[in-house]
Amino acid sequence: MPKLYGEAETVEAVASKIIPTYHSELATARIRYIGVDTAGKRNGRPILGKVRRVAGAMEYLLEQDFIMEVPMDTWNEMNEAQRTALVDHLLERCTGEEDEKTGDMK
Repeated sequence: MPKLYGEAETVEAVASKIIPTYHSELATARIRYIGVDTAGKRNGRPILGKVRRVAGAMEYLLEQDFIMEVPMDTWNEMNEAQRTALVDHLLERCTGEEDEKTGDMK
């Protein structure tokens, strides 16, 4: 059965609250928040969320820098603190460090 995807407004709402305070470097990042109906599994444990960097032609087509994907079945079982912690963790994955030698972001 294929996974069902949709907008994740509740995830975006949490992110919009914590980005200004804890992730100001992402204030201008274009992030698309999507929900998937069920969590995938890795080593028998549910994957609570993932972030993908969008680059190249896909960045041009989608006009996004990152895609944050959260399984709504597990999201709906979380309390507010757990949701905030998850989104904070996923936003942290969007940040990088500048290579002192080349100036490139990694």
